[in-house]
Amino acid sequence: MSTWASPSPDHPAAFAARKGRVLLAAGQRELAISWLDRAARLAPEDVFVRLSLASAMAAAGDGHARRLFGEMVRCGGPREAFLGLAILDFRQGKLLEASKTLGTMLQHFAPPEGPAMMKAAEQISEACGLPGWVSSNADGEVTVHLRQGVTAKPTGRINGTDIPFVSVKPSSAGRWSSRLSESQFHGLLSVEAAGLPLLGSPLDVSVLRRLEGVVQALDGGLKGWIRYPADPDKIPYIDITPAGSSPTASFTLATTGLDQDSSAPIVTGGQRWAFQMARQDIPWLGPLHVTCPGGRALFGSPIDPTLDERTALRAAYQLRDVTLAHPGCGHEADYTRPLPAMAPMPQRTPSIVSHAPGIDVIIPVYRGAAEFRACLDSVLLADTGAVRIIIVDDGSPDQELRAEVAAAQKYVGVEVLSHSRNLGFPAAINTGLRGSAGRDVVLLNSDTLVPHGWLERLRAVAYSASDIGSVTPFTNNGSIASYPDPGGNEAPDGLDGLTALDQAAWAANGAGSVELPTGVGFCMYIRYDCLAEVGHLRDDVFAQGYGEENDWCLRARRLGWRHALATGVFVAHLEGRSFGPAKTHLMRRNADILEGLHPGYGTLVRQFHARDPLAPARRAIDIERWRQAKSAAGAIILITHRRGGGVERFVSERAQALRVVGLRPIIMRPSSNTKLAACVLSDGTGANYANLCFALPDEKESLLELLREEGVRRVEIHHLLDHGPEISSLADELGVPFHIAVHDYACLCPRISLLGRNGRYCGEPDLPSCSTCAEDWEEGGDQSDVAGLRVNSRKLFQRAQLITAPSLDVADRLTRHLGTLSSLRVTPWESLQGTDSPLKERHLDMGQDAVLAVVGAIGREKGYDVLLACARDAERRGLPLSFLVVGRTMDDNRLLRTGRVFVTGPYQEGEAEDLLKRHAPAAGFVPSVVPETWCFALTELLKARLPVAAFHLGAQAERLEAVRGSLLLPITDTAPAINAALLEWLGFPTRSSDDANETAIIA
Repeated sequence: MSTWASPSPDHPAAFAARKGRVLLAAGQRELAISWLDRAARLAPEDVFVRLSLASAMAAAGDGHARRLFGEMVRCGGPREAFLGLAILDFRQGKLLEASKTLGTMLQHFAPPEGPAMMKAAEQISEACGLPGWVSSNADGEVTVHLRQGVTAKPTGRINGTDIPFVSVKPSSAGRWSSRLSESQFHGLLSVEAAGLPLLGSPLDVSVLRRLEGVVQALDGGLKGWIRYPADPDKIPYIDITPAGSSPTASFTLATTGLDQDSSAPIVTGGQRWAFQMARQDIPWLGPLHVTCPGGRALFGSPIDPTLDERTALRAAYQLRDVTLAHPGCGHEADYTRPLPAMAPMPQRTPSIVSHAPGIDVIIPVYRGAAEFRACLDSVLLADTGAVRIIIVDDGSPDQELRAEVAAAQKYVGVEVLSHSRNLGFPAAINTGLRGSAGRDVVLLNSDTLVPHGWLERLRAVAYSASDIGSVTPFTNNGSIASYPDPGGNEAPDGLDGLTALDQAAWAANGAGSVELPTGVGFCMYIRYDCLAEVGHLRDDVFAQGYGEENDWCLRARRLGWRHALATGVFVAHLEGRSFGPAKTHLMRRNADILEGLHPGYGTLVRQFHARDPLAPARRAIDIERWRQAKSAAGAIILITHRRGGGVERFVSERAQALRVVGLRPIIMRPSSNTKLAACVLSDGTGANYANLCFALPDEKESLLELLREEGVRRVEIHHLLDHGPEISSLADELGVPFHIAVHDYACLCPRISLLGRNGRYCGEPDLPSCSTCAEDWEEGGDQSDVAGLRVNSRKLFQRAQLITAPSLDVADRLTRHLGTLSSLRVTPWESLQGTDSPLKERHLDMGQDAVLAVVGAIGREKGYDVLLACARDAERRGLPLSFLVVGRTMDDNRLLRTGRVFVTGPYQEGEAEDLLKRHAPAAGFVPSVVPETWCFALTELLKARLPVAAFHLGAQAERLEAVRGSLLLPITDTAPAINAALLEWLGFPTRSSDDANETAIIA
């Protein structure tokens, strides 16, 4: 009677997706949707799993399909999501939405093959009164489908040129085609018939032709991948040409199949096609151009696959010549070695340096018209004076971007330079640099926004010492220059968000600076004298970019130039828009090249991160922003842990309630760095204050100083887990009262939940037994002093102005162990309104399994072992009983292998009720083997109007005693006894069991 098959040892998401598709093929749609939904929850980044799920839901008439299709469409694809959304909207009579969605798909993708696409396009174009629809593939083959009865010949126009169409024969009379030439592969193609535009017109040809791919060297040969995001089924090929040769010297290499690189990010554009070529199969030495049809370069091209081999050979010959000519003097050939990044910097002779007469801001562009427009506007608005803006069009295929670049020439001081084909970021920068002799330059990405006065402030830092060669500002996403989180952050919200951050940086740090091992190329100010001495970027090895500015900075470093970060300047960075999904591969390839050119570079950067000399400057900005957000009404401090769960949910809701009444919640959590006794501040608004991390006790005075400014009214202690002992005296040092909210039993038991060594409720034995249990706890560390814990807890609780317990059961246990607590009050964590209405009637099919739902993150204390034992017993004895876990567990696979448990995977806040409705279980089960203090999972089951079974223990029992139809089980029951009681409760015929079954059914 098993419903669910056991999983393979594959990745859980991969197995779930494969299982779902097999079930779909077998016609078991409901089960398939469950497995595909699980896969989507375990791998939320996999759009193809979500596409399969949405398609299955759409076929089943599930309303969630439209939401899933819509989410994918908003993220750009895949194309089947557009089609699915259009079909659903058309069926629901939303004609305008359907035509817009399908038209957008046709404008940006080659249509998927199959009758669904043909039928949808025909029906939607007919319903809209359009003569038909138009599409194109990545080869520039344009196809027009005219509706039956439309006899007019279609006409097309692109970039002012007419496009002829010919009838496709043998075929229906309404099909026409045309092929664009290479010169027409940029722009918008408008197509109409009988004076009306076709669905899909105008086609964005440059997007339809877009290519993504990467090439890298491998043992003297080549390897890489290529794909057409708009035409994912097209199997591409590449051309390889020696640099400087005519196209006739090239040859074509076919792809070898789908790319199997498991480290690749999952993207919306479909599969990637791999290629590889061994060293012996390449007929030329030296740099190669690796391109797709039409001459478009792959990222990483041009590439010299034998560069390392030839460099080593040249060095060997040089050493031979030197040693033969001068025996014993082989050290004279040391110049053949790479530049060691870790070698000490030479000292430059101090000198008086005059400012350059002007500044050139060099902005290379390739994609992203909107981002470039915003970037240029910010530069034009921010500064005046002797500033020249040099825009370098690096062979952009984007017609809209090229139009923006052309329009920019109307501004005074703007100069435009163009490449006939894409050469890459380093080459584009070098094109701009060639006319900048004697002037300072700024390398600026086209996806940045700059604040007012940025250039003057960067320049001031550059000339604050004679040996500073480059200056980088803070940014949201710029490697070592990132703020507030060094690992990267979302971009600020437009110019207003940028201005706020920049002003905070200036107010906090002024003209301060910190030395860097290397500048960061998104925005790097370079002094003219340093540039003259070091030279330009290397465009021979770094191809389209990433790493070229690091190479330049390390070369400058070897000449004694330092690099600095201007801590009072902030520039926004959207990052990576020109590279797309190929970015990860290009960065990995160029990182290897950089380490080869400058051995030790990675270590140099890691040492910088470990020292983190930018931490004080980042904290200063955080403090400035924190002070600006102060509430005049005062603040409430909420002390909690960092481990999520019900405590995190409660604290988040509490913070929201405080903000509603005008108070500022100050949430204090332990640092995630377990080696550091520190607390981190936040205020529940989503603002990132990653640097407000105070090491205790060393920085306690600094913390208190910041908190005293807030007008703190009181402190609420929700949890002290992972905090240092200093935190419990915070209220006293601030001179305010404190409250305690009891969420578990950490004040009594180092194991927190009263879980005994046998994996069940410990029964709260005498103190020596508790101490022995704590000493045996592997995760307890040095927290085995139960007596000391309770003494400290008693002192703390007796001083509290208010202690809140969510249930009478909790209050009784606290009083039993800590003595009389006059300030103790019982207040439920949630409103119980609506959970006492009549339960849903159960209609059970005695020929099928009864499914019981378990909600939450199920670990040992939440009853994982009980659930596993019950599932195994049900399978072993063939009982009509299965379990549904809405959430996740400590080991999904062991449960799934029983064939009696299905695990949905993690859910977002608010989703549990919907998942319960979708799966329609017969009842709920709370298998927690410890006394819960409240149990949010129980609330979810009651909100779904399900009868619930639980052990006669803790708040779960206290709450269920008031709910008619509930089942309370003895905590001592074994799995056979539990299963027998559950089946009897559900109305199934009683089966004999080896165990006694004493249960309480709430009448």
